[in-house]
Amino acid sequence: MILDPPKGRFRIHTDMETKVVVVKLTPTFDHAALMAVAQHYSNLRALVLELYGAGTAPRNQQTFLDCLRLLKQKGTVVVVTSQCATGPVIPGTYAVSSALEELGVVPAGDMTTEATCAKLSYLFGKGLQPRQVSSVLQTSLRGEITTTPPKLPPNVRSRLGRL
Repeated sequence: MILDPPKGRFRIHTDMETKVVVVKLTPTFDHAALMAVAQHYSNLRALVLELYGAGTAPRNQQTFLDCLRLLKQKGTVVVVTSQCATGPVIPGTYAVSSALEELGVVPAGDMTTEATCAKLSYLFGKGLQPRQVSSVLQTSLRGEITTTPPKLPPNVRSRLGRL
């Protein structure tokens, strides 16, 4: 993808949110650790989960889903990325990813974990609310994600300003 050259001067955005945590799931992942984060980290803005392949997580792990439910109730944006070097997270591919989708977990598509964290930090730094961040996260701002849903709502677009 080749984007048009920038139209304005180069700008550095310094109002970035730092309360974003990344958790990489492994077959031996201890769900109690995630529950501790969910219960004791009261002002967490976003949790990025690195899942297997196209969005697979441990099956039959009610504690895992309970953690995510608790985080969502606290207003935390929960995003899933893939541990694979290429290929997107595809919601609904497996039973577990369907359960994540029902909880309101946001798929990061083909964004890298690093791009996902930077985008979350930027969007929260612009003063967007969790629901707005979840929506804008799946929209390409500067070519960081391949798929592009419909245009941003005007109230969100005005908060972001010129990109």
